[in-house]
Amino acid sequence: MAYLQESLQILLFLIFALGGAYRFFQPIDVLAKRMLWVKYFNPRIVRSIALLEVICGIGIILPFLLI
Repeated sequence: MAYLQESLQILLFLIFALGGAYRFFQPIDVLAKRMLWVKYFNPRIVRSIALLEVICGIGIILPFLLI
């Protein structure tokens, strides 16, 4: 139970940061085939969402690394 918070922080970091990085570096055409919502948005918006996911993932794990 003592490691539950650290485990959840690492899990959320992996979900947000790696998922966002995947969407950030994939071509828009490939993303549009896998995720239907991508074709309704400007590519800059899709990249911005992916970048925000990476920043949120870093923000989740940053307190774990600094304490």
